[in-house]
Amino acid sequence: MIRIGVDPHKVVHHAVAVDELGRALGEWRGENSEAGWASLRAWAQGLGEAEQQWGVEGAWSLGHGLAQYLVSQGEAVYDVPPRQTAGERGRSRGRSKSDARDGLAIARLVARDAGQLSVVVAEDETAVLAVLVRERRSAMGEATRVRNQLHALLSLCDPQYKETVPALTSAAGIAAVRVYQVVGGAPQNC
Repeated sequence: MIRIGVDPHKVVHHAVAVDELGRALGEWRGENSEAGWASLRAWAQGLGEAEQQWGVEGAWSLGHGLAQYLVSQGEAVYDVPPRQTAGERGRSRGRSKSDARDGLAIARLVARDAGQLSVVVAEDETAVLAVLVRERRSAMGEATRVRNQLHALLSLCDPQYKETVPALTSAAGIAAVRVYQVVGGAPQNC
């Protein structure tokens, strides 16, 4: 059985294949795109083993598209946490970081610990909805942080600003802040 470890990045992915003993069989580097993923899979199939296991570092992050593509093609895919990759890389002779070393470490982790790694499964609508909910919560949290920062600044410059500006959570409040002028001039630190 061949194990393939993939170190994903925004623009390119780097993959390393290993044999049963963890020896490197070859490397692939290519685009993070559907055409690149197809090229990677074709390269892996060209290695000659029918059975393969894939490890993708950050299969729910930068490696998400590739991991979902491989699952849709019937491949066995495991999510490898970056912390485990770093630990495995540290076990090798050279401890320097490179895409090739990371790919090798990921492949060896899959060979040794596949039973303890998270299996990547095909997403359905609920997974997409969960991503949207998470992103909405993040955006709402950021909006709250900005409103609180604005409130602190306005309180510093004009403690009485609330008498003339509606709540910062409303469209009217945001519009009022855009044209707001401190009565009597702002202190020097504003």
